[in-house]
Amino acid sequence: MYILAIETTGPFGSVCLINENRKPLAYEVTTEEMSHMKNLIPMCDAALKKAGIEKKDLTHIACSIGPGSFTGVRVGVSTARALAQVLNLPAIPVGTLDAFTKKECETRYISAILNARRGQVYGMVYDLEKDVYLLKPSAVMLIDVLNCIKENDISNEITFFGDGIDAYFEKDLPAKALGMTDSEYQLFNSLRNIRTASKEKRYQDANSVAKLATELDECNYLDLIPEYMRQAEAERKLAEKIKAVINGSPDAFDDVPEKTFTYDEMLGGLMKLYEELLA
Repeated sequence: MYILAIETTGPFGSVCLINENRKPLAYEVTTEEMSHMKNLIPMCDAALKKAGIEKKDLTHIACSIGPGSFTGVRVGVSTARALAQVLNLPAIPVGTLDAFTKKECETRYISAILNARRGQVYGMVYDLEKDVYLLKPSAVMLIDVLNCIKENDISNEITFFGDGIDAYFEKDLPAKALGMTDSEYQLFNSLRNIRTASKEKRYQDANSVAKLATELDECNYLDLIPEYMRQAEAERKLAEKIKAVINGSPDAFDDVPEKTFTYDEMLGGLMKLYEELLA
């Protein structure tokens, strides 16, 4: 078994080739932030060449399906689907937050927090020893993650991973920017010294995706779909503007430059409005 794993949901795209013994045979990562579309296919080719494996030898295409960067998720999933279809291979969807459970960690507990802005995160808290989630992967407020840590009294036994560290723990933000009350902000400050992974290890990587993929079920490439966990900001704004036009405000789009919204965002906005109309 040879699994080619793709990770593009974070700032640095990566590719890993792994065998049935969970031994990584090759690993490629870009040093240029958010350059997934440009570097992904060349990294796949480089990993195969480094491992001495031909495309025909591959048995599965694994992909981190989100949540994370909306653009990154789309690039990774689209590429993985295309490769699986062309090579006639099954795909393996891997939850981005789930993959963090395969990170090397010296503490019993691990938490991944991915920045979703304004005090929001895609987060989880996991017990590595018991192999169970204390907080399942979800779109939550940062304070929800911190409350989970406080309630389980594990602040001295946990390590944080993810770019939420950069966004929240390494900046001096006021309570309002974090969407916190004064008491919640006090809890945040009391936990700011929790152990955090180094920049070299804290972000998403294809190595972790590949390791988890060996334990998961395969699917048809058509069933490999993104897991955004929440609507993109642009899609939400578009849905609001469309709704405003329907409600009698024809000038709702006057402040929007041409070509502001992509096709996917337009479709997402329309679908959001459709769901509201049906509710």
